[in-house]
Amino acid sequence: MKEFFNWKGFTTGFVSSVIASGFIWLITKKLPWNILLPLWIWLSVTLLVFLLIYLICFIVRRVKIIRAISEYKEGVFGDSYEYIWEYKRSKGVYSVYGYEPYNIRTKRPLSELNNEHTITIGHEVSESTIKMFIQLTLISRIDKKTGEKLMPMMNYLNWIETKNKQQF
Repeated sequence: MKEFFNWKGFTTGFVSSVIASGFIWLITKKLPWNILLPLWIWLSVTLLVFLLIYLICFIVRRVKIIRAISEYKEGVFGDSYEYIWEYKRSKGVYSVYGYEPYNIRTKRPLSELNNEHTITIGHEVSESTIKMFIQLTLISRIDKKTGEKLMPMMNYLNWIETKNKQQF
């Protein structure tokens, strides 16, 4: 649960209010609380500013999601083969931010990887494991605070995947 009051938010709000008051004073030569405007105009301006901030945050988040999805289309999990995948819009079990990985396959065909003349290091991983790991990785790439908390767990999952390969 988030705190209702935090000093960082309070300080940021206070400083931005002082800066906004300074801009209004430069333009009108009056301080904002001395300007006589109807209450509905003040409320409309306040609502417009909040909606604008919300819209900017929404756009920034969507851009981060689209950028992460366009860049993160291949990976290795533990000591496995290198996999590639695509994304589709979905609200399924493995969906994260409205996108789900599908068409997951090894980067090189298994027939080529299992060739006797080629020495390959790695093993197959189940599709559900890959999808869950992709979910965690996308969350950590888009939301940095959550990513810092997820990183030890993701390193542990990589280690487990490497250990599973060695047991067989």
